Amino acid sequence: MILNGKDIMKIAYGRRAGMGLFGFILLCSLCTAAPCAEIGGQKPVMLIGEVFRFVPGSWAIYSIHDRVKNERYRMYISTLEKAKCEEKTCSWMEVEVAPESGASVASRFLVEETKDGPGRLFEVIIQIKDYIPFMVPRKLYEGKEREVGDFQNSYVAKRVGRKTILWEGKSITVTEVEATDKKARKISALVSEEVPPLGIVKAEAEKTDIFLEKWGEGAKTKMEGTPVNLALWLIKQIGQGVMK
Repeated sequence: MILNGKDIMKIAYGRRAGMGLFGFILLCSLCTAAPCAEIGGQKPVMLIGEVFRFVPGSWAIYSIHDRVKNERYRMYISTLEKAKCEEKTCSWMEVEVAPESGASVASRFLVEETKDGPGRLFEVIIQIKDYIPFMVPRKLYEGKEREVGDFQNSYVAKRVGRKTILWEGKSITVTEVEATDKKARKISALVSEEVPPLGIVKAEAEKTDIFLEKWGEGAKTKMEGTPVNLALWLIKQIGQGVMK
């Protein structure tokens, strides 16, 4: 998803709501407070098989190429502290997307842990670079038509082989797999449990290539400042727009 002034309106009112006069005024204020050029963020996150691991403090950085849009961006992903949600084991995790041009967007999720990776979302916080973070309304991350938290599962159809390789100066054991997503599209990948949390070393899908750059331990939150509810966040942007 590309987050710009119009998308902020969707967050405020829901994707099917009409804009109306107040919406038009609000959108103009937002475009004054921040350029209405698109801000890259909320990209789908590829998951393969059962290799995702909820290891507190683990992090990884990926280089991603969207061949359809011919866009390149870097994605940082981490799993942080664990929590309990409605008697379910959950974890806080973060995904930050940094496009080649435009502001980076960090998303913080409280997710249910499942064998296939992130499951149900219990809380979502978003921070656009140079802005305070805001809490996303529940209606935008629950149900089938979620606006945020697009974790795209695929399932291993065939394990081709297992070997030890040198990757970015480190020796790791990888498994070469052939996977398919929910739309039966094929994915070729190298996966490893030694590179949590995502477990992907490299992958080539129909529309996307993903390449592991770095990984490690000791991840901390990338959120800066105290999150506010969306209504207050919008008011602040209107105020900044009026002042400029």
